[in-house]
Amino acid sequence: MDPRRNLIDPNIAQRIDSVVTAAGIPKELIEIEVTESSDEFSIGVLSSFVDHLHELGYKVSIDDFGSASSSLTLLREINFDTLKIDKGFVDHSNAKDVKILTHIIRLAGAINVGIVAEGVELKTQINLLNELGVNVIQGYYFDRPLAIENMTQRLRTPEYAC
Repeated sequence: MDPRRNLIDPNIAQRIDSVVTAAGIPKELIEIEVTESSDEFSIGVLSSFVDHLHELGYKVSIDDFGSASSSLTLLREINFDTLKIDKGFVDHSNAKDVKILTHIIRLAGAINVGIVAEGVELKTQINLLNELGVNVIQGYYFDRPLAIENMTQRLRTPEYAC
């Protein structure tokens, strides 16, 4: 099944909860991401899904914010915990993009939604994002995705061990 089509399953929130519970993972460590392209479903379906996840104890983020046309409607209608700013706004540093990025960050703060900047690859991007008040950043600047074996090995090294 296409992962973007999972909302077709009316029991998807419960299925997610069953997997997390069976694995013994504390729910507060899990944040479910909904891509902005999920707007192919009615706002009501998406809102019900997010509300159900909240009832089950999960946080929910909107991924790739700014990559589609309904961003503001989604923010108005659905109670997301985190807004993950699309890489497209991070990649460009022209004046217009910086102004849009600045206002996205202010808007999120005004409605008590956390911010994550995605796709960060350069130190200059980190500096700009920090200046704008973003302190949760992800991207290749820090590391590329790792296979489970490599990540497990890394976590066993003294500098990463808890």
